[in-house]
Amino acid sequence: MKFTSLAVAALLVANTSAVALKASDDCDGKWCNKGLAYDYDKAPLTKAEGDFVNKSQKHSGADYSHKSAAADAAAAA
Repeated sequence: MKFTSLAVAALLVANTSAVALKASDDCDGKWCNKGLAYDYDKAPLTKAEGDFVNKSQKHSGADYSHKSAAADAAAAA
């Protein structure tokens, strides 16, 4: 019984001492669409895709060379 009354008193204090925070944005606290979170630009996207293809090709060549060298070493042993 004592625990229940203590819990009720704690909830009452928590509810009465709550503070309402106001949003400080351009939309007065309401949701609004401000556009994309990023700028879509075709040129950097194309450059990044080309860079990815280039690096992937180099990685594939290095991986093939490593596997070939490991097979040659195993055959020589």
